[in-house]
Amino acid sequence: MGVAPGSSAETPALRPEPWRWDLSPARYKALSLVERSYYDRAATCFRQQDFKAAAFEFERFSAELQDRAEPSILAYTGFMVGYCRHQAKERNQAVKSYQEVLDIFPGEVDAAAAAMYHQGLATSRTATCARGWKPSRG
Repeated sequence: MGVAPGSSAETPALRPEPWRWDLSPARYKALSLVERSYYDRAATCFRQQDFKAAAFEFERFSAELQDRAEPSILAYTGFMVGYCRHQAKERNQAVKSYQEVLDIFPGEVDAAAAAMYHQGLATSRTATCARGWKPSRG
């Protein structure tokens, strides 16, 4: 028996990998030792679910290495500041951080797309909570 044209046995299904907050191994390897040390501190805080400390560490990474780091990494750290604030339930601050990524790094598609998506989530949840409706945890 042959393989039917167009079947999944002939060509593997293109499935996007699930979104992850952390850097891919390839992107992590591309960081300098100094950048890795800042990233590791922030990532450790995030893994421990200390989101306020993680936001501080990602902000610190951006501020102290803004002249040396690649724009894609700065866009990522800017996004992570917002994402950490979002996880810490500081939605208004998260929206501002997401907007900064969109304003400063519109060409960094990975970070800008994630910032736009999560900004929408933060905005909709803030607006619905302000009206007294709590979003379902579904």
